[in-house]
Amino acid sequence: MARSFVSSIVIAVALLVVECVPAFAQNNVLDLRPADINSDGDVTYGLFIYNRMFSDGKIMFEALHLRIPGLDVFDDYNEVSVGGGIRLFKTGGLRLYGMAHFAVATDDARFFQPGVIMQFASGRWASSSFVQRYVTLTDDAYSGWLIDPAEIQFTVAGPVALGASAYLYRADGGSTLTKIGPKVGIADKYGATELRVAYVNQGASVEYQIRRVINF
Repeated sequence: MARSFVSSIVIAVALLVVECVPAFAQNNVLDLRPADINSDGDVTYGLFIYNRMFSDGKIMFEALHLRIPGLDVFDDYNEVSVGGGIRLFKTGGLRLYGMAHFAVATDDARFFQPGVIMQFASGRWASSSFVQRYVTLTDDAYSGWLIDPAEIQFTVAGPVALGASAYLYRADGGSTLTKIGPKVGIADKYGATELRVAYVNQGASVEYQIRRVINF
């Protein structure tokens, strides 16, 4: 039942993207993070986000798919989330959005996910952060906090930018997982490609993230 419901959401979002691209091409973003790879060569995390702006950036629609492989320790975790937000504040290069998502996850878990997105750009500097609260709607899942990511970057020359990125997740009553490290990005006319090296506090390991952002 849950898998069928998740598949229906994914198909509906895909049809929405295909139908609406011609009319709103300048307002669409794909944020593709297909693999966080640890020092053993294992994929530990994957995230795919579609984002669309309406009304000159005042209203945001967002859909995402998150996958965390279990690596033989636990079952693979999959989550599909659909929601949106409203711009609460804008001045200069600063924008703040209030967000709300509904998520369906592995083992029939359901979540309400309020959050905020902050974006800032000034000259060669840019930063952004996404903070979200997981509010469980089922008995067998945990509420918690997520920051993914909080980052800052500086364009050093031409299309090349250097910066730092941080990830944090903490389930209520549990330990905190953090991934913090430097990143390098190269911009092009379609978006940007990034590589992040993150130091993970649990297990004292290192992970490498490949990220592609596409504007269309």
